Amino acid sequence: MQLYLTARGLKLTPAIRRYIETRIVRSVERLAGNTKVMRLEVQLYRPAHREVRFGCHVLIHLPGKTAINIREEAYDLYETIDKADNRLVRHLVDTRERFDTLARFPTKYYAAKLALGDYELRDQEVEIELEELAAPFVEEEAEERGAV
Repeated sequence: MQLYLTARGLKLTPAIRRYIETRIVRSVERLAGNTKVMRLEVQLYRPAHREVRFGCHVLIHLPGKTAINIREEAYDLYETIDKADNRLVRHLVDTRERFDTLARFPTKYYAAKLALGDYELRDQEVEIELEELAAPFVEEEAEERGAV
């Protein structure tokens, strides 16, 4: 994983660098799982020269042209980094679950979905389920009619 740290409009001190490495980089390494993170960019900035707010922009490049792009702003630099880390954790968990689902069910659900189209597949599944659910009742009605 390549890590790029930049600071615009403020000085990047060793303490800030360590804090970013303990919060953001450790979260990415822990939650990425089997997914290889290609590039991690963290950019700290001040929106305007005399403004008291700080901003943190995190960009993660994952395989398969997937990118996670997060931007947070707050009045404290460390609070901004914490907010970005919290959003990053949520996005990484969602992305990991999406990759796991695609890895678990590639042929049964997604190949048919691509071949038939999303709506057609849903309609066919609903029709099949209704026929399977209604089959015992239809048989009972046929037996009752034959007995009467």
